[in-house]
Amino acid sequence: MKECNKERTNERTSKRRSERTNERTNERTNERTNERTNERTKELMNLQYFKDYYLSVFRYEFDQVLLGEAHEWNQRRGISIRKS
Repeated sequence: MKECNKERTNERTSKRRSERTNERTNERTNERTNERTNERTKELMNLQYFKDYYLSVFRYEFDQVLLGEAHEWNQRRGISIRKS
């Protein structure tokens, strides 16, 4: 009888330790995820600020006539980036 009680106690203790370990692991994982999310949010906010600033300072207007020229320029730029 005493052996059976010891086994049950050991099982409960082991289960509690395992649960605490899992909780700590989950907390650390959540902290890392939150840090990454915060970093990404800051990046996106900076990008949005830049976009807003750029559009307020330099007025962007789409001109279909210049589309072909812009496409060629962008292709040349991509090729030169790949070569370097």
